[in-house]
Order: sequence, then C-alpha cells, then structure tokens
Amino acid sequence: MLTNWLKSKLSLPLIAIAGLILAVSFIKQKPEMARVEQAKVSRKVWYIDVQEMPVKARAIGYGTVQPETTLAANAQVAGKVVYVHPGLKKGGSIDKGVKVLQIDTTDYELGISQAQANLAVYQANLKELDIEEKNTKTLLEIAKRNYEIGKSELERKNQLRKQQSVSQSVVDAEEQKVLALQEQFQSLQNTLSTSPSRRAVIEAQIAQASAQLKEQQKNLERTTITMPFRGRIGEVHVDLDEYVNVGTKLFDASSIGRVEIHAQLPMKHARPLVLGVDRSLLTQQPPSPQRILEALGLDVTVRLVGTLKKASWKAKAVRLGEEIDQTSRTVSFIVAVDSSYQKGIPGERPPLLKGMYTEVEFQSSAKQRIVVPRQAIHQGKAYIASQNNTLQIKPVKIEFYQGELIAIAEGVKPGDRLVTSDVIPAVEGMQLDLAHNEKLQEAMKLLASGKGDFK
Repeated sequence: MLTNWLKSKLSLPLIAIAGLILAVSFIKQKPEMARVEQAKVSRKVWYIDVQEMPVKARAIGYGTVQPETTLAANAQVAGKVVYVHPGLKKGGSIDKGVKVLQIDTTDYELGISQAQANLAVYQANLKELDIEEKNTKTLLEIAKRNYEIGKSELERKNQLRKQQSVSQSVVDAEEQKVLALQEQFQSLQNTLSTSPSRRAVIEAQIAQASAQLKEQQKNLERTTITMPFRGRIGEVHVDLDEYVNVGTKLFDASSIGRVEIHAQLPMKHARPLVLGVDRSLLTQQPPSPQRILEALGLDVTVRLVGTLKKASWKAKAVRLGEEIDQTSRTVSFIVAVDSSYQKGIPGERPPLLKGMYTEVEFQSSAKQRIVVPRQAIHQGKAYIASQNNTLQIKPVKIEFYQGELIAIAEGVKPGDRLVTSDVIPAVEGMQLDLAHNEKLQEAMKLLASGKGDFK
C-alpha cells in the first residue's frame, strides 16, 4: 500500500512540504549567535611638546693655524756679518727689540763722514753767497749814487759849454766818466741778478748732501737687525763672518702673540649663522664685512683635531674671506686667538703652532625659534598627535638643519604634540598610545642652547 502511495503523483509535493516544515522548525530551535564589536588597536609612541626656545645657530669649520705676523728678513745693506744672536736657530724664541744680527758698519760710517763733509762745504758756499749778495747790494747803491752824480755833472758842463765857459774836450771827458760809472752800475746789477740761480744750485747741493747723509745714516741703522716682535725662528740662512749682499735671505720668523685660522665652512652650514641679520648690511654697496661680523656677534671656539680634542681656546672672528671657493663651495671665516703661549697647559693644552689642524665652532647669538629633533621629520612631514590621540600628518617648511636639530619655519606650532617614534606604516587617523619623552625634551633645550654635542 505504501509502495503504491509513493508511486502516486501527490506523494512528491507532500514530501517536499514536509521537509521544508522540518527545516524551518530546526532553524528556529537553534540558539542565536552573539555579535562582538572588534576593538580598535592603539600604537604605542613617544612624543615631545613642540616649544619655541632660544636657539644658537652653530656651524663647524676647519683650518690650519697661521701666525698673524711673519717675517722673512732680507739684508738691506751689503757687508760681513760680525754678530749672530745665540738664539738665532731654527725653533728658537727671541723677544721683541733684541739684536739678532750685526753687519759690519765701517763702510757706512765712512759714508756718513763723507756726506757730512760735503754738506759742510755746500753750507759754507751758501753763507759766502749771502755775504757776497749783501756786499753787492751795498756797492750797487754806491754805484747808483755815483752814476746819478756823474749825470748831473755832465749836464752842468753841457750848460757851461753852451755858454762858451768850458771847452768841448772837458765835456767829452766828463761824458766818459759817466759812461764808466754806468758800466760799473750795470755790472753790479748783473752780478746781483745771477745770485738767485747760484743760490738755487747751492741749495740743491745742500739738499743732495743732506739726502746722502740721511741715506748713509739709514744704512748704518740697517746694519743692525732686531726682532720687530716676540717670535719663533724658522729657517736661518746666514752665519757669522759670512758676506751678504742687498736682498740676501737672513732668517724667517713668526710671531707668538696672536695666531689666525682661516676656517672653511660649507655654504649650507654658514647660512644659519646669518639668518636674521639686517638685510641692509648684506645689500649695501659695497658690503661691509666688518659690520656684518659685528652684527652676527659670533662666539668662536677653537679645538685641535686628532689628539687633545678637549683642548680649546676662545677666539674672535676678525674677517670674512674675500670670495667663495669655487671647488669646495666653502666660505672662509678668519678667526684670531690671542696669547696661546701664555694660555698653554703642559700636557693638556699646547700653544697653537704654525700648521696645526683645528676645528672651529661658531655660535650665533640666541634667537627664538621652533626646533624639533631631526628624527621626528619624515621626508618633509611631521607626525602630530591630535586632541583625541589620533595621528595627523602635516607637511613642514624647514628653515635649516643643525646636527640632530631641525629649525621649523612653518607646519608645526608651540603646544603641538610631536611624535618622535618611527610609525610604520603611518596612517592618518590611526589611534596612538602616547608616552612623553622627557629625556629628549630636556636634551632639545641643551642642544638649542649650544651646550650639547650636535655633530
């Protein structure tokens, strides 16, 4: 009977309906699954508070020590060397004003005597001319008076001749006397007129003799060579009893008072030192390097490279180099160190000697700037923690780099929480678990003040 029913046409629909009813009943009886919300994951990061603080721009340059003053002594007169100072040896030190060499003075003393004698002769000639001029003027007055009297007498006798009182021979004789008086008067006048030219010749001779005397006296002084400053001796080229000509090299010396260092700074490192300087100082024609240096107010420290790195000297920027080195693209700052010998400490701080290679650190006067750690800027972007502790990525404009610091011109402001950890990957809006890096915050202030090591 069941078999017959299954074969009937109504059996299949009834079986399908019965299966559907059972399935629905089974689903309703299954317990409902609970919906679980997935919690957001926070990234653990360090941060510092962005601050505006006094910042000293710093730069490092390198250069060799050179004495401020050097001397290449050459002979200015010829002669035999008759004295050599015992300390005139390579590496020796001689004080200012000490005689180091003496050249034989005999020839120059004779030259002075000859020049003095010539001068005395010419001066005597001038005095003789003065007397001659005085006498000639007196004689000229007498001759002039006699000539005038003679003319009067001739005129009187001409009148008498017209009156037939005297003969013509008497008039002729008187006329001859007048002509002789006129000739005498004219001769004295001519003598007196040549006096200025004769005087000029004698005065020129006196000037020449005086110049020769001064030259011989100067040559006599040049036979004695003294140290113009307290210095160290370099090469010595002459010895006792050696004959030297004019221009012969004697010795080299360098001062031990002040030394100079031409510190070379790359242009990009020198730039932070001049930021904030009045532009009028840079654009005036011609620019005044001295005024620019005064405006910078640089604090300069010199250290030895290599051994004794802790040895340092305070220095002063005295000049700027005249041009940019086209090969290295560096600018030269000339700094000076005073009295390095007096400030020396045996075994700790030696005197600065010619040729020593040094490191020169420049610090500008402090200016208010926003600075952040170099590690906190990622390809020109800063990671900022927002008020709800999510990540914000902001582009920044960098003013300059300084060691482990970066001065920021735009992009962050005081009070921002700057993430200093590496965030990989950095996704805008990601949740942050913040921890304040107090150690880095304090290190920032130390570096900004110019006291920390920023290299």
